Amino acid sequence: MKIHEKIKERRELLGLSQDELASLVGYKSRSTINKIEKGINDFPHSKINAFANALKTTPTQLMGVDKWKPTLTNKDKKNIVNFVDKVMSGQSDDAYASYDGGELDNFDDETKELLRLAIEEGARWMSLNNKEKFTPQKYRK
Repeated sequence: MKIHEKIKERRELLGLSQDELASLVGYKSRSTINKIEKGINDFPHSKINAFANALKTTPTQLMGVDKWKPTLTNKDKKNIVNFVDKVMSGQSDDAYASYDGGELDNFDDETKELLRLAIEEGARWMSLNNKEKFTPQKYRK
């Protein structure tokens, strides 16, 4: 992903308008931000820190140099398995598994296994996504 795409993605994630970002970075109009996000205009390297600060990230992440990716620990994996087991057995207060309004007991083993795999993959994705969003910078190695 190129830097102009990262700027747009990060701005939208933070819910900033192009006008707001322009003001935070020191530009007078949103059209400059629009052209940067489209890859039409480049910006001076001296603005990288301003963009990173405005977008609440680091210059290295914005430029794609810092490639930290979260990973699941053994504890995370065990928690996911336990969560899926609880959901599939109906013992979870947080979630209940059914398909198309039907009870799990009414489905064949293959359908139950497919549902189990889908729930497990969703829980794995959510765990990684949360780690990526909420892990403080100082713990990203």
